[in-house]
Amino acid sequence: MWTRNEITGVVIFHSTEELPKCEICGHELPGSLTWDVANGVARCQCGANYVCYHRDEKGKVMEKEPTCCVPEELIPKYRVAWESSDSNQEFFRRATVISEEWDAEERRKKWTRRTKIAKTRKIMSSL
Repeated sequence: MWTRNEITGVVIFHSTEELPKCEICGHELPGSLTWDVANGVARCQCGANYVCYHRDEKGKVMEKEPTCCVPEELIPKYRVAWESSDSNQEFFRRATVISEEWDAEERRKKWTRRTKIAKTRKIMSSL
């Protein structure tokens, strides 16, 4: 079934009577969502983006529940930061640090993979 937030206009699909909840802050969707951009992405009050409109290959909107855009490995860290924060501002500060550390780690992993590939190519070209 489809549910609309009458204040913000966000519309989501949910397959059960119970409304889905944000994976970070636990607030009910779509109640905590506001449209971020016109392409079906909405933002929760905690800052997590959700894809609300999933489209098939023909562009038709599918009946699929909102999908959180936060990487899976960051959700538990963000949840702990949300629960231990006294304000949204404090949470956003903590979430920014978590994101920057994660980004740095992802870049390090990519750099390590590229270095290994380059070394392998160099070895293979010398054979």
